[in-house]
Amino acid sequence: MNALAIRELPPLRVAAVEHDGPYLEIGRAFDRLFGILVPRGLVRAQPRLVGIYLNDPTAVPQAKLRSRAGLIVDDVFPIDAEDFAEAAIEGGLAAITHARRDIADRRLAMGELGRAAGAAA
Repeated sequence: MNALAIRELPPLRVAAVEHDGPYLEIGRAFDRLFGILVPRGLVRAQPRLVGIYLNDPTAVPQAKLRSRAGLIVDDVFPIDAEDFAEAAIEGGLAAITHARRDIADRRLAMGELGRAAGAAA
């Protein structure tokens, strides 16, 4: 299982695409993001990715969940609002895990993230 940690993050700039629906299906949004960035040569060898989850999955129906799939970028990264948008992470406490593209493992990580977020609040 993936390790989960609560860490203080600095403010981050993110190039992101929107995802509506179950959080476990955010992989499709990452695929879409990479489909935009890779042909433009905008992805480094070791990209720093982030999922930004905007709703509480215990309070919002799966079909109405909103999230963003993003790539952490620097201040000079060109953000083209037609294909993807800038999202900012303000900084502060965050639940951090290293996800793999294995669905069963992702479900466990999401359950841990939900429990950690509740404990940190």
